[in-house]
Amino acid sequence: MSWIVFRIVNKKDELDAAYKDKLERTANICVGAAMCLSGAAMLFIALFSPGSKKGNVIPGLVIAVLGVITNTWFWLRYRRLNREKPNAILAVQSRLYCAKAAVDACVTASLTFVAVAPAKPVAWYVDLLGSVIVAFYLIINGVITIRGKNNVMNWKQTP
Repeated sequence: MSWIVFRIVNKKDELDAAYKDKLERTANICVGAAMCLSGAAMLFIALFSPGSKKGNVIPGLVIAVLGVITNTWFWLRYRRLNREKPNAILAVQSRLYCAKAAVDACVTASLTFVAVAPAKPVAWYVDLLGSVIVAFYLIINGVITIRGKNNVMNWKQTP
């Protein structure tokens, strides 16, 4: 969605400012809603899944480490592009990839602990805590993204 809006906004110079703002707000709402829904789903799974024994965490750990590397690269790339030519779509993509990198870092830390001490009861608590932290991080950043930087999308109308 963000990519499509970015292409429309940057391809047509004759777009009026109100329409451009509306498109950018729509992209922010879509990205923010996806983050909020992901966080809510993660919180639900973390709190209501059985605490049964888990399988091999090494594949997940490898994927999480690769996610940290990839998402950090995208975050830094979008941040640099936004600094060079400020754009609401680039800014929201930067926030999205920053959140994804942080989530992957938290997952990496939790899975590393579980891989090192799988039989310890504390591993279950570390996994749960990591999931709850990631879920709240996603929800909070989703709300921030929906509201926009400097409250672009005002929740209450000013007279």
